[in-house]
Amino acid sequence: MEIEHDVDEEGEIIKIDNIKISLCMIVKHDAAEWMYIENCLSNAYGEVSEIIVVTDKSAETSTKVHEIAKKFKVNVMSKDWTDDFSELRNFSIKHATGEWILVLDADEIITKADFTTVKKTLETNKKLNAYEAFELPQVTYNNNTWDYKWQSVDNFFTQNSVFKGAIVVPIIRLFRNNGQKFISKVHEVLDEKKLKGKIGRISVAIHHLKYMKGIENVNESELRYLELLKKESEENPKNVKALFDIGLTYRNILKDNKKALEYLEKALEQEQATEILMSIGATYSDLGNLEKAIEFYNKALKKDQENSIAYTNLGFIYYRLENYKQALHNLEKALQLQAPNKDFIKKLILDIEEKL
Repeated sequence: MEIEHDVDEEGEIIKIDNIKISLCMIVKHDAAEWMYIENCLSNAYGEVSEIIVVTDKSAETSTKVHEIAKKFKVNVMSKDWTDDFSELRNFSIKHATGEWILVLDADEIITKADFTTVKKTLETNKKLNAYEAFELPQVTYNNNTWDYKWQSVDNFFTQNSVFKGAIVVPIIRLFRNNGQKFISKVHEVLDEKKLKGKIGRISVAIHHLKYMKGIENVNESELRYLELLKKESEENPKNVKALFDIGLTYRNILKDNKKALEYLEKALEQEQATEILMSIGATYSDLGNLEKAIEFYNKALKKDQENSIAYTNLGFIYYRLENYKQALHNLEKALQLQAPNKDFIKKLILDIEEKL
């Protein structure tokens, strides 16, 4: 590949295309998945040094799979598909030859322009040797405004779909190729305990398009994962991630807040994590128990004093309770912390100021 050059702010030449990145994916032989994978690969092709896709053995005779493999020079590897997604991930990254590994799903996209940013960051990191892995924001487009992590988004994806926003969460998907492993059978994540160095952040979005396949498709997948999560929880009753994910499925998919609380509180017994406290607060709010919601949002703030979403939600709860002074205090704090949904907060503040 011809080496491209860019120049940083100090005039130093940065060689960005000598960064070797292996894109590793697991994609079940499913029509919808292989339809979306072209969006992913058309952006990644030419930006990464190799593309590895692990799929199930039924794909071996698929004309579509062979066409995509030829078009994007994909190393397609088939194996028995299991209910252990970490095992599948680890099989894919085991065959990577690049210095860095990037993990994406078929319905995820990093744009070509953003790949340049990724490679510049890795080249700078090569000089500094500062980070072992990087978090990127996963932007899952939907209209789930009730989710405490949802925020309005105005970009190409929302302008060309029915979705007005997204749930944005940081996720480790880029890491050195030095023996890292994924853990958890469902909703698998990188085992951070095995990372030898620090985790950095790159402000490059992973555009997640799963809801564009239709809500029925999403719900079917989540309900299938729920059974696997329950099995994992039975095998290890102290598995906080499984308990938490089960709770979220009951809340977000099945709309069963009481059952959600049961599992979220079990997760909290194992780990007093901010995200668990926030989810319990949101669930109590949905149930109409606003005092308990306030209690858990405040507990979350004790752990993370700059949690703008907690301040936003507290402000809205106090607004519902007609405690306008407390509402104003929390909403102004949320704005100071650059909370998402600034327009919503500002409108609420204006309404409160008229009432005071």
